[in-house]
Amino acid sequence: MRVLVTGAGGFLGRTVTAKLVRNDHEVIALVRPGGSDVSAERVRLVKADITDASQLRDALRGANFDAVVHLAALTKMRESDSAFEQYQEVNASGTSAMLSAIDNELVPHVVYASTIAVYGPDCPEPTEDSLTDPRNPYAESKLRGEELLRAAAEQGQCRVTTLRCGNIAGGFRDVYDVNGSHIIPRVLESARSGKPVPVNGAGDAVRDYVHVEDVADAINLVFTKDEAKSSTYNVGSGQGVSVNDILTTAEAVTCIDIAVDRKPAVNETKYIVPNSSRIHDELQWTPARSSLARIIRDAWSALEIASV
Repeated sequence: MRVLVTGAGGFLGRTVTAKLVRNDHEVIALVRPGGSDVSAERVRLVKADITDASQLRDALRGANFDAVVHLAALTKMRESDSAFEQYQEVNASGTSAMLSAIDNELVPHVVYASTIAVYGPDCPEPTEDSLTDPRNPYAESKLRGEELLRAAAEQGQCRVTTLRCGNIAGGFRDVYDVNGSHIIPRVLESARSGKPVPVNGAGDAVRDYVHVEDVADAINLVFTKDEAKSSTYNVGSGQGVSVNDILTTAEAVTCIDIAVDRKPAVNETKYIVPNSSRIHDELQWTPARSSLARIIRDAWSALEIASV
């Protein structure tokens, strides 16, 4: 199968591309001009702006792909509060542009990486049937992407599988998360530099962290599902992890004492861990690598490899 991967130069994108190739798929890797390159056998690199439908259409004309994995997005949740228009342009309008560009390609299946943030802070253990209540521009833009894809599916343009992911972390080979707003990269960078890592309040906020390889495996599994209907799945480890847990585990993995700069507490929900039983039951997907120790060990290893 020939698969278009948008956002192929990102943390999840590079991992998904490698996994698709490993599973004997051909990949068309779409990256933004000036973005990270993706080089591997059975990968064709295409550079285009995800928000420019005309540019995308020209870049993808005649590519003859069978499916799309749509990962291109801005992902810094707190940054989005001061960049509403930019997040709408890339995450929502970019999805619309992608749909416009593939309109004549007869693509049967689009897999979309969304986020559990679409449920909002008042749903601590959301299922796919929980009401959505996005509270920041990042979550709003991702939900808008879902709505655009759902409309395309209802109009018969394609089938859509939406994966609402927890906090994607870990590492794959030399691929690591460069998003400095995420807590695990911040903690590991502190281990390397010796600079204190800022922690808000008591460090007891609990979230779900899922290994990047497990998410990539979920995407690969979706392509084995032949049913005609569109679907939505939560993709998480099912285990709550606090900031203090991350600090303690990172010290054990790195054998380095990590300095902490305690900041005032912020107004945030203390516990959010999605229910991912649907994808377990329907696709037999298991987050095999998503223990906190494995996530941090693989993130540390990828960071070390990439820094050599």
